[in-house]
Amino acid sequence: MSERVLRPRVWAIGGGKGGVGRSLLAAGMGWHLGRAGRRVLLVDADPCGSNLHNCLGLPRLSRAEAVETGFPGLLLLSNAVRPLASPEISVCRKMRYLMRLRGLAVDIVIVDLGTGPADHIVDVFCIADLSLLVVVPEPSAVERTFEFMRFALNRRMLMRLPAAAADWMGLRESAEGESYDPADLYDRVERQAPQHVEALRRALEGFKPWIALNGVRGEADIALGHQLVTSCARHLAISAVYAGFIHHDETVHQASRNRRLFLMETPTGAASQDVRQLADSLLRGEGLSAEMSTASFLRGDHYQTLGLKASATSEHVEKAFRYLMELYGENALSTFSLVDTDAARRVRAHIKEAYEVLRHPVRRLEYDTRHGYLATSSSTQASIMKETKHDTVPNRPRLGQEALPDPVTGAALRAYRESRGIGLNEIAENSKVALRYLQYIEQDRHKFLPAPVYLRGFLQEYARVIGLDPRRTADAYLARVTEAR
Repeated sequence: MSERVLRPRVWAIGGGKGGVGRSLLAAGMGWHLGRAGRRVLLVDADPCGSNLHNCLGLPRLSRAEAVETGFPGLLLLSNAVRPLASPEISVCRKMRYLMRLRGLAVDIVIVDLGTGPADHIVDVFCIADLSLLVVVPEPSAVERTFEFMRFALNRRMLMRLPAAAADWMGLRESAEGESYDPADLYDRVERQAPQHVEALRRALEGFKPWIALNGVRGEADIALGHQLVTSCARHLAISAVYAGFIHHDETVHQASRNRRLFLMETPTGAASQDVRQLADSLLRGEGLSAEMSTASFLRGDHYQTLGLKASATSEHVEKAFRYLMELYGENALSTFSLVDTDAARRVRAHIKEAYEVLRHPVRRLEYDTRHGYLATSSSTQASIMKETKHDTVPNRPRLGQEALPDPVTGAALRAYRESRGIGLNEIAENSKVALRYLQYIEQDRHKFLPAPVYLRGFLQEYARVIGLDPRRTADAYLARVTEAR
């Protein structure tokens, strides 16, 4: 039995669109955490589509009270709990009800919310300890996810800002249907009403929605999670976190038709493994994405435009350019509902302008000198200049040609990295791989590492920065992980 937490944490699971697997995910995570030794309360707060009992293969409950499900450590509170599911209940009463739930003898409360950006749904989403949005890689789901986030951001500000500040920002009009750009709002407050800046900062402090991508079918779908996080930071001024992904799995549909939980029916299936890993990651507070700046990238300099630090290498510049050009490509799934065709064209031009300067060593040196970056990036510029002349040094091994450690273990990789004078923080900042995953790689903590399809990308980024062959390093390390598991 795991050590009991002092205060139950409330996880709210929502979605901008129905049919994305929100209830199945809530039931699956609750079932897994219960079996892992936690005491979990599942709360069905969907007034129109109460379904958790079906996901668990249980009869519909006739009264709104917590009952034992018969599964280890798992309780269910169903019948569309009115204090959380009704639009007529005030935010204060919802908060008092959540406090009552926290008083129960449980470790985690998982609330399955309804669909869409309605006040009674978004209120609970905003006041929960962890707020998770489930999205599938489809245009309508992505579009409605952004609508949900925009509405939740507006609702949270209305909850926390003084009335005078909310009125000045026009938030009440936005709540009634008038749209605004959250990123532009920050800039406008800073320029025109600096007296409200601190209040706005406090109102948004801690607002960190998590995103789970369901039904992925390949690496392009998995990468969409990172792109959604980038889009949130750049266009909604929201610091979202990519929680993880669940592979498309036909056995989930079959189990649901039979009113059986898919984790019980196919425990070794891809979706079952992904859900267990996602639940464990949320419990540890760990996501797949590094935190991103929400500063306005179009008002920034070339480094900010590409999302880089002044110490970025030429390789990082190339990678950032390719990533952002894909992010703002024609009909790109992660941005099509945030920027129109003309705006996307302007953004791409801005990205190309920054890239053309930073990719050329001489032009970059001139730019750094002009903008005061020379003191912090002179060593980087020197290395860039040297990279362009590597053929003049006959015995200097090119990037990726160094011999791999034998065997390729975490300890061996760490020793090689330290011999090159490269810090883990530097790799995390430039690769966007979360620092904790880099630490897990070096510590050989295999059970904490993500699925192989994603771990391969992490390993390749790590190897690329420290000067080893990315593909061979990833293959060798993954082979050891497979043996260990």
